Amino acid sequence: MWYCSKCLPKLPHYFYGPEVKPRLEDIDSKIENLTKLVSENYKVCKLYSQVVDDSKENNAETRALAEELNNRAKQEALERDRLERKQSAILHNLHENYNTHIGVTSLLADLGFMQNSAVKISRLGSANQLNQSKPRPVKIQFRSEVLKIDFLRLLNRFSKRDDMFATQDLTKEEQNKEYQLRMKRNDLASKNPEHNYRVRNGMLQGKAKSSETWTNLDMDGNPKDNAHPLTHNPTISTSSNSINSESK
Repeated sequence: MWYCSKCLPKLPHYFYGPEVKPRLEDIDSKIENLTKLVSENYKVCKLYSQVVDDSKENNAETRALAEELNNRAKQEALERDRLERKQSAILHNLHENYNTHIGVTSLLADLGFMQNSAVKISRLGSANQLNQSKPRPVKIQFRSEVLKIDFLRLLNRFSKRDDMFATQDLTKEEQNKEYQLRMKRNDLASKNPEHNYRVRNGMLQGKAKSSETWTNLDMDGNPKDNAHPLTHNPTISTSSNSINSESK
């Protein structure tokens, strides 16, 4: 039983003996110390709880920041890839027994390009995939998109290109789209021999052989953007360069 100090004057009425008061005071002191210890422990526990809560909040903020930085890095990588592809062409059928860099720079010189027009030249695929009957394609990154377009145009007209040809540097998704357009173009050409068809910049185009004007077509072979309709029967398919008028 515990008694506060205010009760002490009454204790002799209940407890007799010369040592009662000192012992009660000693008990009171110990209880007071215990109370202080419990209070300090409570404060420590409360502080620890606050630290845990703050840590959870900070972790959430850290995760959010890390996710934002990761998304930003992915976006920047996609943008770099997009820009690189925009400035690059894929050269096909450059023989593997050539030194790739010398072969490409010699070709560029023959086409009238400056020596520093290309900033990066590389074979695609690994060397153990070597197949002399089908050389690995070569990626050429130019200093600008304009130089890339000039290369595609000039190579197509180059009389000494043998069986070499060049295409845009496309993603897998863009390649699939181009393939569908080429198939559509071939189908249209077979059904409408009085017209020419081609694929340019991801768009199916057609024109009458007697006309100089190309018209953008939809996947049904109909003119887009309210263009003047072509006089042919649309039932259609596509392809990637023109048929009946142009080659690669």
